Amino acid sequence: MIETATPLLNDPSEWGAYIPAPTDFNRRRFEKELARIAGKSPGGDPVLRLVWGWEATFLHRGERRLKYAFHTLQLPNGDYVDIGTPRWYIEELVLPAQYREQWEQVRYTVEGINLIDDLGPPPPVMYVTCLPVARHEDGRACCERLWAESRRSCWGEYKTPGEDELERARFAVRERDKARMEGRPDEPLGPEVLADCFKLQHEKRERDSRRLKDKVDDVVAEFMRVYGGNFTSTDPSRHHHGRYKFLSGSSVSGATPEEIAAFATTNGRKKIM
Repeated sequence: MIETATPLLNDPSEWGAYIPAPTDFNRRRFEKELARIAGKSPGGDPVLRLVWGWEATFLHRGERRLKYAFHTLQLPNGDYVDIGTPRWYIEELVLPAQYREQWEQVRYTVEGINLIDDLGPPPPVMYVTCLPVARHEDGRACCERLWAESRRSCWGEYKTPGEDELERARFAVRERDKARMEGRPDEPLGPEVLADCFKLQHEKRERDSRRLKDKVDDVVAEFMRVYGGNFTSTDPSRHHHGRYKFLSGSSVSGATPEEIAAFATTNGRKKIM
């Protein structure tokens, strides 16, 4: 029951071992109410769901990791152990069309010459955090104080999911439906909106083209400044040392100051360095 579990659930120093989900409320009834409020996807998945912080996971490099980790320990053998947060979370369903492209963009990382598949293929459905269930001070003063004192995240005090969370879910669904009424996501764009989109796209393309040209010009100019003389000079020092052939430590050409100045002017520079 919550009365006996509260000291453990509110003391992060005691969160080192697995903490099972409290059974002080009717979880099934709460989940049914969430489903009634938000409905289900065409595939039958609930749009909103309730998860325990020690149970929600994600796939990382072929291993299941805790989504709501309070701390992660690295073992001597290189393995990792996640310490979960003993809190409830309400999550929202995201369909593949909403995240598949972004998923592929961040799926891989490069380590040396190896391409590492961190996330694996996109899952058929994905849930993201909608509402952490916890009790905080007014204005989240507890969060600001804890961060100022120790640079630590605030998890609030344990709270049993109840009517407050259901009402917030109802409000979110109403706002979602209101947004759909004001402009359906599948509604065709008007000619004015399309014209603005094409204009912005053209402007962006022009900016990108100018930036690329400037970058190429800079690279070519630097190359020619350093190595351009190689195309006309037969001095082996010039070919070996590039623009540094006139430095006392590398020059074997015996160039005079006048010749150095003439070379610099020919290459469009008044100073070699």
